[in-house]
Amino acid sequence: MIHKSTISLIISVILIIALSAPAQGQALIEVSPSHLFFEGTEFESDTLSDTLIITNGGENPLNWSASWDEPWLHVQPSTGSAPDSVIIKVSAENLAYSQYSDQIIFESPDASNSPLIVDVIFRVQPPCQGKCGDANSDDAVGVSDAIWIINYVFIGGGIPEPVLACGDANGDCYVNISDAVWILIYVFQGGGSPGECCLDNWEGQGGNCCPF
Repeated sequence: MIHKSTISLIISVILIIALSAPAQGQALIEVSPSHLFFEGTEFESDTLSDTLIITNGGENPLNWSASWDEPWLHVQPSTGSAPDSVIIKVSAENLAYSQYSDQIIFESPDASNSPLIVDVIFRVQPPCQGKCGDANSDDAVGVSDAIWIINYVFIGGGIPEPVLACGDANGDCYVNISDAVWILIYVFQGGGSPGECCLDNWEGQGGNCCPF
């Protein structure tokens, strides 16, 4: 014989499942991807863009609208009907070096899961200078650059030019003897080129260096 408390528990579970399930035929707003990341250069007028896909995971028609706060962010179009695609644009034209964030809020009177939020991160870098690995700024990477770095590390010679980051030939976010070794292996043994110097590690030290 089933105890009354067991019957009550079963009824409660059934009610919870029934109430949490979307009504038959109801619209469900779905947005992919769920977050966006952009990297730009401070005060640069070029626009960066990406695409969001809006779909309906339910049965009934779904109309949607989008809202956001920051002036560096734009959503085109900002209203529509699913399925749909949306172009997300960002611009650093009026932004200084920093990391910025905003949220795009998608709402729909038709969807049981409205609103849906997409996070947007915009990392704005200072403009790069020089060439990665070209520590003496002579527009070439050679033995003289390795010597320049050795002098800087061991005897207090001048920092790599035009910014410290240009001495980071191996891209590990530091300037030390390993960068000089990297350059010598590149020159004499056909090793990997300097490539891209590390980003985000040079605040207060002149900023980033341009790729090799």
